[in-house]
Amino acid sequence: MKDKTVTVGFRLDASMRQLLAEEAKKRGLSPGGYAKLLVTEALLETSEKLLLEEVRETRGLVTALGSSLKVATVAILADAGKASVSEAEHFVRQNMP
Repeated sequence: MKDKTVTVGFRLDASMRQLLAEEAKKRGLSPGGYAKLLVTEALLETSEKLLLEEVRETRGLVTALGSSLKVATVAILADAGKASVSEAEHFVRQNMP
């Protein structure tokens, strides 16, 4: 079953209405159809941009956590007497890229 649609309206001044009509005609669309396309694309693009921002933020957090884990690993190995600081740092460099 197709989703129910609702009418959305807005006003444009004469110059914008003319521009909308010209651009719609170039694409073989009605002015209303072209306006719908523009609004839909803008909304979807906004959602995609927000998602990309969240991915970038998450990537930064993962990188920071990785760095903290490396420091913690060196500290634990050295503090436990399992390795010298330089040996622990070497271990981290070799095993935690």
